Amino acid sequence: MPTARKSLKSRRGARRTWEFQVLPERLARQIDIMTPLPIPGKESARVSRGAIDFGELAQWIEHYIEENPEAPEAETLSGHREALEQLHRSTALLASGRPAEARAILEPLVERFPGNAIAKLNLADCHNVQGEHETALEMADSLAETLGSNLRLLLLRSRAFVALKRRDEAARLLRDALAGAPSNKTIRQELVRIGELIPVTLDPSRPEGAQFIDRPAYRKSALERVAKQLADGNPKGAHAVVEFLAEAKMPEIAADAAALILEKHPDDVPAQRIQGMAWMSMGRHEEGEARLRAALAAEPEDQASRLALAKALAALDKKDEARELLIAVLNEDANNLPAAESFILLAEGDEAQLEAARELSTKYPDSWAVTKLLGDLDFRFGDAPGALARHREAFDKSDSDDALTMVLHDLDRLERLEEAVTLLQSVPRLATRSGSTRWNAANIYLKSGRVKPAIALLESMVRDRTLLHDSRLTAMNLLTEIRANVQGRR
Repeated sequence: MPTARKSLKSRRGARRTWEFQVLPERLARQIDIMTPLPIPGKESARVSRGAIDFGELAQWIEHYIEENPEAPEAETLSGHREALEQLHRSTALLASGRPAEARAILEPLVERFPGNAIAKLNLADCHNVQGEHETALEMADSLAETLGSNLRLLLLRSRAFVALKRRDEAARLLRDALAGAPSNKTIRQELVRIGELIPVTLDPSRPEGAQFIDRPAYRKSALERVAKQLADGNPKGAHAVVEFLAEAKMPEIAADAAALILEKHPDDVPAQRIQGMAWMSMGRHEEGEARLRAALAAEPEDQASRLALAKALAALDKKDEARELLIAVLNEDANNLPAAESFILLAEGDEAQLEAARELSTKYPDSWAVTKLLGDLDFRFGDAPGALARHREAFDKSDSDDALTMVLHDLDRLERLEEAVTLLQSVPRLATRSGSTRWNAANIYLKSGRVKPAIALLESMVRDRTLLHDSRLTAMNLLTEIRANVQGRR
């Protein structure tokens, strides 16, 4: 389900990374930020890749049923048109990052039609997205005999394993699948996403597209780069490598690389912080918390250490202390978007999160970051025009990539493509904006029939080594597909 995600971590003008898989802790997890791009001449691919606009859903279901009368979704639902429509609607809701609504449809549907494997698979996806990974795995195991080598089932199981800190099992599962289907790009992409394969060259003009190395080889290379930076007297360069490893969801390698820095510089606060965050990601919670507390004690005013410790404490359900730290961060910088988002996420439930956002808005009325998050919540609650107004306000205040991404998303959802194109034409240095901004801009250009600027943006993503590996690979695969389709139509 390529609902895209972004890391919401940048200030004005800064490059940021985005992630292909939804992060469950993100406020924006309910929003399909990076709508899968429609391929010119392959409108059905747009729908099958998950970009279903609800206004078009009924027409699409009609077309799909006519074209695919024996589709697996229809099994056990023959003669029950309303049930089949409900099943497709649940798929659309899942693709749009709205698992709670999908689950409300699926639970009675599965009870009514217990033999429908696709309905059960959708429900298992809901459990996984909502953090109930053990339940998702149990349902996946019960479906294995019926669905066999179903790709969605494979991805569901691998992502549940990763969420449960059982990455080795996820890697083994995916590698076995890739051995049986060596040309399957989706499986390879998933191995890249979990850091098991790393693309070392990306070239959409070549038939093989990308060349990969495995995790052990990449670990060796990364540690050698850190060691060289330290030998050259460049700790900032070493920090950059370690930070990238942490962003790239390689906590074990990040922790080892940080240890190299700490061997030479035991009081290095950035290395302490990154190692603590990596340990938290690895499930070594006591060590991670202790390391993060030590980093903050060494530099009590360091905003990054405050934020890192606050996030760790929130994960450990120490919410009061986390809240105090986040407010301290926001008092210094009311536009610290990750801090504002983390503060809102401490509240449980939609209404409580909305109240937390309003609290921040009262406390920091000039904060574009808080305005942007209120817009995210507006969209979650179904107010797309209200979301657009808030996101525009945030963008006007800040020119931030985060706000611009959401404005493009909202205009797309409201089918105001020409307005979005006009906005894009006024944005300077679009090809150096964040990955999520460029992806959404490419989406707008493709939907409006402007293939050339879309290709240019995707090419810029492939070249940009500040983006995560799986982000660049996703852009390259899509670029290859667009080019092949365009050439095929000539």
